[in-house]
Amino acid sequence: MREPRGELSDPRQPVRDPDSPAGQAFGSTRASFVEELEYDPRAHRGAWRTIPNLLPERVKTEGTLEIRGVANGVQRVVRGEVRARLWGFGGLVEKQVVAEIVKSYEKTATFTAAWLASHT
Repeated sequence: MREPRGELSDPRQPVRDPDSPAGQAFGSTRASFVEELEYDPRAHRGAWRTIPNLLPERVKTEGTLEIRGVANGVQRVVRGEVRARLWGFGGLVEKQVVAEIVKSYEKTATFTAAWLASHT
């Protein structure tokens, strides 16, 4: 039997506030990124990274994902690092990217909880 590989590549185009640091930096350009995830379903762990279409050599985001059993269900643990080598505003871009990642995972958690509640 073939082992599942658990690889995912998902192109995305974020919607950003034009007044945010990222919105000011990129303007109305079609900034997008590809999200890659290599997940081992047996170990419940994976590694993720995103590759932006703009300045990929200067903006790096990567990390790990783990699903753990806890007393009342499961817990998703996401760790990561965001590096933006952009003179004068790299730190602002890093903070914005981290905020977008947190917001995305919060939305996913809310959706998943609602879906599970309606299907159990």
